[in-house]
Amino acid sequence: MNELDSLIKKSIKELENAELLIQHDSFNAAVSRTYYAMFYAVQVLFADNGIVTSSHSGAISTFSKKFISTGMLPKTLGRALNKIYEMRQTSDYNFTDFITGDKAIEVLNIGKDFVKTILEYVKIQTNQPE
Repeated sequence: MNELDSLIKKSIKELENAELLIQHDSFNAAVSRTYYAMFYAVQVLFADNGIVTSSHSGAISTFSKKFISTGMLPKTLGRALNKIYEMRQTSDYNFTDFITGDKAIEVLNIGKDFVKTILEYVKIQTNQPE
């Protein structure tokens, strides 16, 4: 399995994990897994374009500069990634804040749309003649 296929598989698997966590009322963990699904989708995009970053904040910044600011992808994707990243930070590191079931489902739906859009974009880009 090549790097792109591996990252795609990881992204999709994290969405599945988030769904299972929601079913078991682990809402904070579901938000975290949804963020990672989005992060791996961004890594698919980066791998396809020869981009390497060394941190989550670097990946988010690079995603915004190379794909959102240029108009290659819609601004809603940049806002979604930033929002879910912040929620992941809160859900993982703030021990007094708890995500509700409704919020976890909302985040999962945002994540699914994000991953779908990124993977469709990569598919279109890789199928174009060089």
